[in-house]
Amino acid sequence: MIVDCVGVIPARGGSKGVRRKNLREVGGISLVERAMELSDRCGLDESFVNTDDREIYDRAILRDHGAYLRREELGSDEATMAEVLSDFSDKLDVWGLDYRWMVLLQPTSPFRNSSDVLGCIELADRYGDSVTSVVDVGESHPDRMYYRFGKSYGNSDDNNSNRQTLTRLYLRNGAVYVLSKEDVCNRNVPPVRPRLYVMPPERSFNIDTEFDMELAQAWAQRNK
Repeated sequence: MIVDCVGVIPARGGSKGVRRKNLREVGGISLVERAMELSDRCGLDESFVNTDDREIYDRAILRDHGAYLRREELGSDEATMAEVLSDFSDKLDVWGLDYRWMVLLQPTSPFRNSSDVLGCIELADRYGDSVTSVVDVGESHPDRMYYRFGKSYGNSDDNNSNRQTLTRLYLRNGAVYVLSKEDVCNRNVPPVRPRLYVMPPERSFNIDTEFDMELAQAWAQRNK
């Protein structure tokens, strides 16, 4: 069977920065379940939670959501996303499920919405290229940063430029990736030269630390 979009929600059981992060709740629902709900709202042809953790796997099954229990070594800190997705693509081939786009929805981006996901898919369809969601770096522009050399510090020649004159730069926010099968199979993840889908800062939040988690919970409470 050939489908247009296969959603993948990568959800390890472990995490260095936040213990059992993907099962922690923001706005009264766990991060992994928020991602499942988003995938359902987007109407993807197929969607799977990809995990090394039995509890996460069981939660997906209870929600009647697709689930894949990956090999233990692909749940380690050393495993790359490129390896995880390549392995899963191989499994889809075994299942007889072919796809055009793999839509990667990491649970750690709780505030993206369906318009972001569908916007990325539309961009991929329009140009035939993989797409990465990004956010404008804003005040964190590299030209305003300092670097260290020896015992001294230096900065860019443009350090005193006005914000309006700085080159527009964008940072991957981790919210949405729409990946061609070619890029997945070649382990070009994240893609080197993708199309960019620009998201606003308030939907680009990514949880990596306990402080991030507290901020996300506070933001969700404020906006419920």
